[in-house]
Amino acid sequence: MEAQRRYRKSKGASVEARGPRFAAPAVFRLLDPGLWTNAPQTCWDLELERSEEQGQEFRLESPDEPTARATFEHAHPNLVTERRRMVANLTRPAELDLDEPDHPDAPDPDEDSNDE
Repeated sequence: MEAQRRYRKSKGASVEARGPRFAAPAVFRLLDPGLWTNAPQTCWDLELERSEEQGQEFRLESPDEPTARATFEHAHPNLVTERRRMVANLTRPAELDLDEPDHPDAPDPDEDSNDE
């Protein structure tokens, strides 16, 4: 569960902290198997939470994910239906563009930044 803890901790950083050109990842790949097998509901919930935050579907992949996901989906067809509905209604948040002159953090073109 260490990978899950680190992932949840990292998502606390805001888009602004990551920079104006940050693109939210649609997939997060784990190299080690076991998370999906041992905690499929947690993985599923984490994907939904992140998808809603990003405004696009997010997938948590690992070597055991395809088999564990299929088993989970077979056992919970109602959650699959809910997820499809939720994903279909996702909307991406507005892009953060500091180059727009009306953006509050954009540099003021009337200020001379070379004054010293």
